[in-house]
Amino acid sequence: MLKIDSHTLQQMVLELFNEVCSSHVLPPDWCKSRLVVLFKKGDPRLPSNYRPIAILSLLYKLFSRMVCARLEDTIIGQQSVDQAAYRKGFSTDDHLLTVGLLLEQSSEWNVQVWLGLVDFEKAFDTVEHPALWKALAELGVSPAYVKLLQAVYSSQVATVGASRTFPLERGVKQGDPISPLLFLAVMEVIFRRLKTRWNKLNSRRSGNYYGLVIDSETDPLTNLRFADDVLLFASSPADIAKMIADLDKEAGKHGLKIHMGKTVVLTNHAGNGIASVACGGQQVRVAAAADTERYLGHKLSTLKFHQTEFENRLASAWAAFFMLKDVLCNRNVPLRDRFKLFECSVTPCALYASGTWTQTAATERKLCSTRRKMIRWIVGVARHRDEEWVEYIQRATHRSEELASSHGASDWNQLQRQRKWRLAGKAATCIDGRWTRRLLPWRPWFRAFPQRCAGAPMKRWVDDIANFAGGDWAKIAQDTAAWQAAEAAFTRAAT
Repeated sequence: MLKIDSHTLQQMVLELFNEVCSSHVLPPDWCKSRLVVLFKKGDPRLPSNYRPIAILSLLYKLFSRMVCARLEDTIIGQQSVDQAAYRKGFSTDDHLLTVGLLLEQSSEWNVQVWLGLVDFEKAFDTVEHPALWKALAELGVSPAYVKLLQAVYSSQVATVGASRTFPLERGVKQGDPISPLLFLAVMEVIFRRLKTRWNKLNSRRSGNYYGLVIDSETDPLTNLRFADDVLLFASSPADIAKMIADLDKEAGKHGLKIHMGKTVVLTNHAGNGIASVACGGQQVRVAAAADTERYLGHKLSTLKFHQTEFENRLASAWAAFFMLKDVLCNRNVPLRDRFKLFECSVTPCALYASGTWTQTAATERKLCSTRRKMIRWIVGVARHRDEEWVEYIQRATHRSEELASSHGASDWNQLQRQRKWRLAGKAATCIDGRWTRRLLPWRPWFRAFPQRCAGAPMKRWVDDIANFAGGDWAKIAQDTAAWQAAEAAFTRAAT
C-alpha cells in the first residue's frame, strides 16, 4: 500500500505524521518492538554473543526516516573528520588508508606508535536517554525534535519471541532508521570533551602528546571512529593507557562501557617487553609484535602490515570460493551465471579496501595467479591425452581468461589499481581536513634527530602514483577531468 502511494493514503499518512509531530502522542503499534537476536561469533550459549534487531511497524519506520532526513544535516554537519560511519563521501577506506600511511612513515623513520583498539560492550543498546537528549541539544538539534524523540522513546516496549513485554529504558534500537544518527551524536559529544581535555594537557607538556602531531600541535591525530569502532593513537604506552582510561570514564557518563578484556593495544615498538597497560585500575593487553587484530574487516599488524592484510584477503577469497564451489564448478549451471556469482561473491572478498594496498611486483603476480587458478576451476578445461602439464596449464589459462573476459569478469590487478587511483584523487582533492589528505605529505618531525632506518625503505603507498603521474601528482589531481582521463592508462599498467 505504501508503494502504491495513492493520493488518499498519502493524505492520511501526512495527517497522521503531522498529528504525531504536534501532539507527541504515538499510535500504540509504534511503541512495540519485536526483537530478533542474530548470532555474531563466539560461544552460541552466551547471550552476549547475539545482536538484537528490532522489528518495527513500517509506518513508524517511514516516520523515523522522515525525522532522520530532517536532522541529518544538523548532526552530520557537526561531526569531525574522525568519524566516517553513515556519512556521504566517507568509507572504511579513509580510515584504513590513514592507518596505512601512518604505519609506513613510522616504520621508515623508526618512530614509536601505540594504537588502542577499543571495544564497547553493546554500545547501541546501552546509551542512556538523558545523556542522548543533552548530546542532541549540544549539537544544535531543535528543541521541538528533541521533545519528539523523547516522546518516541518514553513508552517503548519489546518482546523477544514469545517472552513477556518489557520496557526499553535505554539504548537506541538497531533496526530503527534514526538510531545510527543518534549514536553518532553521542559519540561526537564524548570525543569533543575528550579532545578538549587532551589538548589542554598537551599545552602543558613538552615533547609528548596525547595523540600524534601530524601538521598541527593544537589538532593532533587522537582517534579514528567508525560508529562504535574506535582506534586511539599515542606515542607512548603511558599515554595510550591514559587515553583509554579517559575514554572509559567519559563514555560511562553516557551509558557506554569499554570491554577491557577485548580492548587491545598494538605497537610497532618490537621487543617493548610490555604485556599489559593499566587503564583506570584495569589491565589492557598489549599484543605481541607479531600479533594481528581485526579493524574494520582489515587484519591489522604493526610490523608486516601490508603483507598481513594481503594474505588475509587471499584467504578470505579462497574461503568464499570453496563455500560456493559446488555451484561455481557445476557445469549444469550456465557459465555466464557462474561468473556473475564469482564477481559478486569472491571478487569483493579478495579486493575489499584494495585501494589502500601497497602492491609489489610479487603481490601482483600472486593476486593474478590466484584469480587464474580459480577461473580455471570454474571453466574446467579438459586435459588432452599425453599433453604435458605445463602446456595444459598454459592452454587452460588462456581459454579461461578468454571466457572470463567475454562474460564480464574483471581483472583483479586492474580493478585494484583503478580503486587506488580513485582513492588517491579523492585524498588529494578533499577540502574538509580529513586525515588521508593531511598524512600524504607527512614526515615525523618531532624526532630529535630525524633519520631513516638502516637499509632500503619499503615501498610506499604513493610510489605507484608518483612514478606514473610525477612527484607533483597531488597538484595534478586537482584537475578532475585530467585525473579521470589518466585512470585508464594507470589501470592498464598492472603487470
